[in-house]
Amino acid sequence: FSQDFFTLYVFWELICISSYTLVSFRKYRWQAVEGGIKYLLMSTVGSLVALYGISMLYGVAGTLNFSSLANIVGKHQPNISIYFIIVAIIVGFGMSSAIVPFHSWIPDAYVGAPNCIASISTVVLKISAFNIIRSLMTVFNPSYYDYGLILICFGLLSLIIGNFLAVTQKDIRRLLAFSSVSNMGYIFTGVGVASYIIYTYGHVLSHAFEIALIGVFLHMLNHVFGKGLLFMAVGNFSVQTKNYSLNALEGLVRKMPLSSFSAAVGLLGLAGVPPLSGFWSKLSIIASTATVLSDPILFITLAFLVFNSVFDAA
Repeated sequence: FSQDFFTLYVFWELICISSYTLVSFRKYRWQAVEGGIKYLLMSTVGSLVALYGISMLYGVAGTLNFSSLANIVGKHQPNISIYFIIVAIIVGFGMSSAIVPFHSWIPDAYVGAPNCIASISTVVLKISAFNIIRSLMTVFNPSYYDYGLILICFGLLSLIIGNFLAVTQKDIRRLLAFSSVSNMGYIFTGVGVASYIIYTYGHVLSHAFEIALIGVFLHMLNHVFGKGLLFMAVGNFSVQTKNYSLNALEGLVRKMPLSSFSAAVGLLGLAGVPPLSGFWSKLSIIASTATVLSDPILFITLAFLVFNSVFDAA
């Protein structure tokens, strides 16, 4: 709810400090220490990059108030300094969003943290993404500044690599971690598509811009609740199996039908199987890319989104 970058940054750092502590909660285990330190280092670098971008923005505008920044920056001609600030904000907060190539901390953090903490940590990913969305959409008018393609590239890279790494995992916590990377890819791709459409085609396609953002925010909610449900189910399974191997889950439906059913709902929702809500958020993002099939950027993005939806099901 903060109305300026300074307040946003201070409280964002408080969230991060709390997250480092919670990930390292079981400090007597080496996985918790390793996950916490890696998360601390990556997120701190990201915070410094974001702070550098914010300080440059203050140098350009002389204020950090969002509404004042929007008026001042909106009068500037797009130049290399402004785009450097935009990239710094995306990369800075993007490290805590676990987008590729800044995702290496998340599997170790998920493995090291207690399951209840891992389920809460999905919220931190969405807050990081929301910081980027709010900063860009409020200060840098997407119809005036062309940063949609940057977000699409980050999003598609996260989708492809996150899905590929998830399929190769044997530890269910690491699988869920890389699944989070993939789902953050949907969110960043959706924001990128919305920005690209409004910049390239203006308000003629404002409905596609709105559909993309609706899909993004719905997918944020779907991922938080779906992944939280899955981590709670995985916690229940680990009590029964004493480990987190995917092979150990076989046959548990007979002993733990309720947890198995809950896990199935979470998995099918994140895979985008209708009529669960994960289907509708992905459909909104995909539908926005299908608005102008003659556009090569949107067509390629559509193809990657559809392909990765099948990958998600796998």
